[in-house]
Amino acid sequence: RVVFMPGTWFISICAAVTHLGLAARALEEARASLAGKLDRFSGQPVLAKPGNLQALEEAVGLLFACRSGVANVMREIWDQAQSGQLLDQELSLLARLATTTAVDQCEGIVRAAYDVAGASAVRWPGVLQRLYRDASYLTHHISANGDSFERVGRVRGGFDLLDFRI
Repeated sequence: RVVFMPGTWFISICAAVTHLGLAARALEEARASLAGKLDRFSGQPVLAKPGNLQALEEAVGLLFACRSGVANVMREIWDQAQSGQLLDQELSLLARLATTTAVDQCEGIVRAAYDVAGASAVRWPGVLQRLYRDASYLTHHISANGDSFERVGRVRGGFDLLDFRI
């Protein structure tokens, strides 16, 4: 049986996985760029500033939630395929929601890492600079833009029929 049909929803899975990786790498790079740096006024580690700690840990938690959501829906799709079932509407909608949310939130995680890293992030060409640019591209793609939430809502609300391209 066919489980994965071509269409936008499948592309959104690829975009989500890409963004999960970009976000994880951006957090690593932000921590690395702050390691050993001292605040010029207080002499304290820049990484130890409450705002930096809060922003980074909030981003780690959000990344975990996005990664878990995408992994969970992919596992459910796989389980349905293994049992010979066709992909049902609710699972298709959840896949699109989980992946669109991951792209959107991971772009925010990369931006937060970029902001926390401060002046070292704007180095050209720097890793954080490249990650920041890369994370902004797919947020505009039809597979992962904000309109995806409306399209899913229109199907869930009964205004439109499920189109497997969703």
